[in-house]
Amino acid sequence: ANGVPSDKITVIQNGIDAENFSLGQPSAAELTLGFIGHLGKHKGLDVLLHALSLMDASRVRLLVVGTGEDAEWLQTFCHERGLDPYVRFVGHVENHLIASIYQQIDVLVVPSVWPENSPVTITEAMASGIPVIASEVGGISELVEDGVTGYLIPLRDSLAIAERIGRFLARPELLKAMGERALAKIQAYPMQQQVERIVDVY
Repeated sequence: ANGVPSDKITVIQNGIDAENFSLGQPSAAELTLGFIGHLGKHKGLDVLLHALSLMDASRVRLLVVGTGEDAEWLQTFCHERGLDPYVRFVGHVENHLIASIYQQIDVLVVPSVWPENSPVTITEAMASGIPVIASEVGGISELVEDGVTGYLIPLRDSLAIAERIGRFLARPELLKAMGERALAKIQAYPMQQQVERIVDVY
C-alpha cells in the first residue's frame, strides 16, 4: 500500500520457546482474566476496566501485571466504579517468572488502542494454552483468529469486551477448545526456526 514491492517483503513471526510455558488449569468457580503490559493509555486497560463496570463483575477476577504512569489513575478508576474486590494490581513481574502468571489466568485480554505489531504477551498466552480477547488493530489479527483461538474486538469497544467475557462465562468449554487451538498454532513458530528464517533472509 505504501509502494514497497511485495516481492521484497517477507513476514516472519516472532519466535517463542514454548517449552518455557505450561498449560494452566481453568478455575471452575470464576473466570480469571489477565492484563500484562505497560500501564499507559495506549494499552487500553481503562477500556477493559470499563467493560467490567458494564457487567456483573462478581463472576470474574482481573490480574493486572505491569507498571506505568497511569497506575494510580487506573486504581482510582477501579475504586470509583466499585471494582476493587475483583481487580488486583500486582505491579512488575520479572520476565523469568512470567510463566507463573499465565498459570493463574484463564483468558488474556489485550485491549490496546494503538497499532500493536506482534505482542509477546499473546504468543506467551498461546504457548500456555490460553485464549485471547484482543483489539483488532495492527498485527494482532495475524495471531488471534476470531472465534477460533480467541476473539477480536473493535477498537475501544468496552461493550464488545464485556460480551466476549460473557461468552466464556456462559460456555466454559470454550476456554479449553480455543486454548488448545491457540497452543497448536503457536507451535509453528519455535524460536530457533524463526531465528534461522531471519538469518536466511539476511
